[in-house]
Amino acid sequence: MRTIAVTLLIALIYYFAGYRLVYSLIIHGAKEDASFAIEHKQGIIKELDFSSAEYALLKWTDKDKEFSLNDQLFDIISIQQIGGKYILQVYADKNETRWVKALNTFIKGIFPTHPGKGMDNAETLSSALQKEYTPPGHVRVGLVPETKTVQYADTQSHTSTQVKKPIWHPPAC
Repeated sequence: MRTIAVTLLIALIYYFAGYRLVYSLIIHGAKEDASFAIEHKQGIIKELDFSSAEYALLKWTDKDKEFSLNDQLFDIISIQQIGGKYILQVYADKNETRWVKALNTFIKGIFPTHPGKGMDNAETLSSALQKEYTPPGHVRVGLVPETKTVQYADTQSHTSTQVKKPIWHPPAC
């Protein structure tokens, strides 16, 4: 019983937190791929011009290393400030962008939000578990009578054979 409880606890923890571990490993791989592509001048390298006001409004995921613009992640190769303008040489990291969108979609699926309603965390957890772990239909278990001893008579030698284990029959539907 304890083994089942521990197994279910591990499954529950993975269900709610394990995706973060898997996500961090995938993002680490995507960042390594981007670093390799930048180093070997592969992929889409762009030059973007921003005014000081536009530069200040960028959504930085890692200050002076990575930012998001129009739902696309960009890795910074170089930043030049000329007068009131910023010229950024960037790598468009499509692989990491794809994984970030996938994680956001996954999180929205696990933890749905209902605008205008107060969220009850216990209710959300309960409905998520119910949706995932409840069988889709009704389960019927039929009673199978147990057979203890079966004797077969051999007509030629007049000896009988006894079956020591009961014969299994499939459950009735």
